[in-house]
Amino acid sequence: MSDSETAKMLAIMEAMFNGQKRTLGMVEAAIDKFSTVETEISKLNRKMNSLHELALRHHSETSGRLEAISARLEETERLLDDRANDLKRTQIDVVG
Repeated sequence: MSDSETAKMLAIMEAMFNGQKRTLGMVEAAIDKFSTVETEISKLNRKMNSLHELALRHHSETSGRLEAISARLEETERLLDDRANDLKRTQIDVVG
């Protein structure tokens, strides 16, 4: 190989190494970004889990309250039916 061919070969190798350095720099930057995104996703997952637990707690509380209200309404309806029957009997007694 002549000196000019060697110089060209060295220039090509240097360009290739510089390209690889730039590529590695971009890969490193992408890894850093991915790490940041991964951290944020982890934070969001923790917040979502907390919200899910809170929603479950409130759902159970609300369900319990609704069941109690339903029971009271049924009791009130039963009492109203009983009083309506008492009124009918009284009306029949009065008319009779």
